[in-house]
Amino acid sequence: MAVILEPTLATVLHPETLRVDSIDGVTHLLRVDHPVVAPLQRGLPTKGWEGDPRLCMYLDGRANAWVLMRLEADFQYRVVTVSPVGRQLNEEEINRLIDRLIAHDIRRGFKPKEAVDAHNAAVDKAKADAAGERHEAVADRLAWGITKDVGYHY
Repeated sequence: MAVILEPTLATVLHPETLRVDSIDGVTHLLRVDHPVVAPLQRGLPTKGWEGDPRLCMYLDGRANAWVLMRLEADFQYRVVTVSPVGRQLNEEEINRLIDRLIAHDIRRGFKPKEAVDAHNAAVDKAKADAAGERHEAVADRLAWGITKDVGYHY
């Protein structure tokens, strides 16, 4: 089976504004041209990050958040990540973001299906544990009520 990789682009001219349709309506994002975000596209050799020219940082002024978008192989922009509201965009944040991109890079061995399966298993276990605790509490009260109504008979 051959692995199909998307074509590599040396340069991408990202639009100044990007229209994103969402549940709350249409949002217009503004491209961020600042040296602090350059390592996302150009790379950061100290971390082993080669860069990705398809990545582009945008500002969502309405939500006061930074949005990292990626131009995919089908020429559609998709959200990679959104910063928490009000978070400052600085070198430390970019380094954290690059660490996250490296950790989730399938070319470096990240397996999305296994990650989703592990996350789902953890959520299911947490739900089962919470339900078990509720059931134990109900069972204890039920047992107490039965022994009180019926009494102990040998």
